[in-house]
Amino acid sequence: MTRDPHLADDVVQDALIRAFLHLGSLEDTSRFLPWLYRIVINQANMLRRGGPYRQERPFTSIGAALDDGSLVDLGDLDSILFHFARQSRASS
Repeated sequence: MTRDPHLADDVVQDALIRAFLHLGSLEDTSRFLPWLYRIVINQANMLRRGGPYRQERPFTSIGAALDDGSLVDLGDLDSILFHFARQSRASS
């Protein structure tokens, strides 16, 4: 539904937190899996409507934005942070 494994991870994590917080509202424990599945679907649908992840982009999409000729190793967090710091200083 998200077409992005990182956003899918976020959706599932948020759904698990929501399920844990509302576990007391589950009346029939034999219906746990359908209940949890519905929570995951609702979280994914919220994402589609522009929920909390609307402005979020995975690091893999940054590569296309690097049109300034700089080399950034997307597998190295220090390289990514250095690039953004340098870009921030240049725009100030």
